[in-house]
Amino acid sequence: MPNDRFNFVRKLYQYSIWPSVDNYIRTKACDFPVVVDLDITTFCDLKCPECISRPVLNTTSFDEKKLFSLVDDIIKMGVKAVVLIGGGEPLLHKKASDVISILGDAGVKIGLVTNGTLLHKHMNAVSKYVSWTRVSVDAGKEETYNLFRPTKKTTSGFYSVINNMKALALTKTGDLGYSFLLMSRKNGESNYSEVEDAVILAKKIGCDYFELKGMFDENHNIIKCADSSLMGVDDMLVNLEKYQDDNFKVFSSFSCNEMFCRKPAQEKNYFICPTAELRCTITPHGVYPCAYHRNDESMKIGDVRENSFKYIWNNKKKKVNPSKDCLFECARHQLNKEIFKIGNLYAQGEKNHNQVEDYDLFV
Repeated sequence: MPNDRFNFVRKLYQYSIWPSVDNYIRTKACDFPVVVDLDITTFCDLKCPECISRPVLNTTSFDEKKLFSLVDDIIKMGVKAVVLIGGGEPLLHKKASDVISILGDAGVKIGLVTNGTLLHKHMNAVSKYVSWTRVSVDAGKEETYNLFRPTKKTTSGFYSVINNMKALALTKTGDLGYSFLLMSRKNGESNYSEVEDAVILAKKIGCDYFELKGMFDENHNIIKCADSSLMGVDDMLVNLEKYQDDNFKVFSSFSCNEMFCRKPAQEKNYFICPTAELRCTITPHGVYPCAYHRNDESMKIGDVRENSFKYIWNNKKKKVNPSKDCLFECARHQLNKEIFKIGNLYAQGEKNHNQVEDYDLFV
């Protein structure tokens, strides 16, 4: 498991990624995206009050014929990695295991973002093919889980999710992550106090890593932590380091760092987005340049219900202008800056860059 899981800059220099970077710098376009975020359904079995996908939640899914056609397109185009995400809960789609198996057999790397409630129904495919599974738990105890991750039933899903993760840890070939989104409400409800409990639980059930994340609003701006909540944060993060070892890592994502005001707001004084050529997001509602613009009609570049993904990619005309379109903190801001830096070096005649063996194709 790489220690720099969220170091997207270093990932650019992998042998399988570099040709796309080189092609972009020379032509300002790529023949295919390196990574596709794929929402195979918008339906979900939870009813989380803070869900950022509320506007389109529980509206539609890909039908079987279109889904398999899309997967075939993705494979033939040469896409290196696919993240099954949402949108919704990907494992609710009845063909989720088939999609994972087809992509895996074709050599496409697979990431899975899930709430974990249905892992037991797709255990064989997930265990065999998925490079990493990130489960959104966001709590360390059942009571808090029920506050922030309520099910549509009267029973709690906490122990079912934990047991599913524990079972996956025994059979997986990829990494298993415990995702913890820091949340608080105006009424005082919060999950902040359970971070350490969650880290202990994650390690106990066999997770490879624990990811601490900051919360976004509906416009994808990171919700800054109140001053009153900042007390003890540094001590807490340092304290978590004691749980790390060769088999278990604790990550504080960029959104968490910015939530705690550790960095100034990003200044995007550039007018094109290289990442939009390396990645894209495909949903049942349309194709978008990235997950931040998912379901934004003004940013839609096509619809796979009307045209093939290959046709959409080759004929896309809309370009993202980060200085206007991305007035939020972007996880790949530093990646964009690195590509501009490489482009400047190319212009100076320096084209020999140290590349590294493939280790994580999810740029």
